[in-house]
Amino acid sequence: MKKLFMLLFFSFVLIFSSCGDDGGNDDLDDDLFNNDVDVVVFKEYEGFYVVNSLEQDESCLNSWSQVDKLSNFESDYFLLDSGLFFGFPYLGLHECETSDESSCDKSMSFNNMFNYIDGKVAEESSYSFYSGNICTLGFSEKIINKEGNSVEIVTTKYDLNIEGIDSDTCLDEDYRESKQSSATCSSKERILAEKIE
Repeated sequence: MKKLFMLLFFSFVLIFSSCGDDGGNDDLDDDLFNNDVDVVVFKEYEGFYVVNSLEQDESCLNSWSQVDKLSNFESDYFLLDSGLFFGFPYLGLHECETSDESSCDKSMSFNNMFNYIDGKVAEESSYSFYSGNICTLGFSEKIINKEGNSVEIVTTKYDLNIEGIDSDTCLDEDYRESKQSSATCSSKERILAEKIE
């Protein structure tokens, strides 16, 4: 990695869970990750949804307040669909401008590609930022919960500031992952929506 005095490094980590002797997700067997059967995991989530509420919790204590838009979402409608990305199954979220499904942006975004992680339909990402001798590590977990025709999409953001390390260490992916368990929740967001039949 090139040495820079100041560098913002985003790493959107798609965790396509693998199983085997070296660990991983025990809920699905190896065969599910080698063929189209994987996509079945996401079929029940597919559909066109209307947003009932956008909410924030800056205390991380499940004290929710309704807002007009979230940091990375502000639509009244969205579409969930599934597919394969280089052979790996995913559930994609696409924001829509109107109640017409044709208004949905169906381009692929790593920030809205969910996988089956530890028994949850989730998307995880992380980043490193180094400035002024301070290393900032950030982590995000986005989870989709479904009950009937209702879905809840909860994003939890964690961060950690570390002083006294060099930029190369700060921006190293293995170092960032080793510090994830030490990061604390900084904010939470959620989308409450209903499937349109």
